[in-house]
Amino acid sequence: MKIDYSKPQPHIDWVAVTRHPAENGQTADAYAPEEIISSTDFVVTGQVQEQRSFLRWENPALVINGEHRVSPAIPGCQTTVTVIDKYGDTRLLNHIYKIPDVEGAGADGQLAIDIAPIQPHTIQKEARSCESCHTNPKAMGYGIAGGKLYSNPDQDIIMDLTDIDGRPIAQQVDTQFNAIANLSMDWSRFLDENGKQLQTVGHHFSGSRPLNKDELNKLDRRGVCLSCHKTVPNKDLASGLLSHVAKYADVEIDKEAHSGILNKAVRTSAWVQVLTGVFLVLFLFWLLLIRRWNRKKQL
Repeated sequence: MKIDYSKPQPHIDWVAVTRHPAENGQTADAYAPEEIISSTDFVVTGQVQEQRSFLRWENPALVINGEHRVSPAIPGCQTTVTVIDKYGDTRLLNHIYKIPDVEGAGADGQLAIDIAPIQPHTIQKEARSCESCHTNPKAMGYGIAGGKLYSNPDQDIIMDLTDIDGRPIAQQVDTQFNAIANLSMDWSRFLDENGKQLQTVGHHFSGSRPLNKDELNKLDRRGVCLSCHKTVPNKDLASGLLSHVAKYADVEIDKEAHSGILNKAVRTSAWVQVLTGVFLVLFLFWLLLIRRWNRKKQL
């Protein structure tokens, strides 16, 4: 967002309008439209321009909303501000304000670029896939692809030939993207892997927050394939034997067969553990009966 006070264009200050409600709750634009146009109380000068970038729609992140329920979340107002004074000098360039002493931040402040919990207007019967939440770092708050960046947003981006240290070789270059001083991460990242909050989340409601450690532990199933494949196909005697038999029996392990193997393995493991527990209880009960019977026999 750019505010240029060197171009004194008068326009309505809608924030000021909301501060003058009538007794019936109507704001000044409803009960006194002529007054808004003529009164300096409701008019500010300066040319205001907005532009949007980095739009993304897929796989919204998950947070806790103001009603303490899990909710999808989207960028609320993630704004950088550029201010030009009446003399044409740049006072602020791509500035992100900070809010002190809120949402896990101390006096230094939390970045005031908000991720907002929402109730989507577009609802369908088909739910998101399991993988879009349970294996997706963006859904957890860690950002698209885990917050990986092609370049740091807190540095000027110059598209030109550079040396090994990233410095432009040419004497005269143009800056394609000006640095955003307070931003050292991807816009979609509002939580780091240590649980530190990186920007505000639903700042309007006190109940809104990122997922906490316990909730993330339930959600995060990344790398679950390794729970089997760190031994499959040849790092374990039994699994190696099965893989050997499948290979020479010309058994093709396609998606359906793989799902069947996993289902059988989970059910078999569950039954073995449950029955082992049952047999252990019965065995202890049998030992107790034998012990009592021996005592009675001695008496």
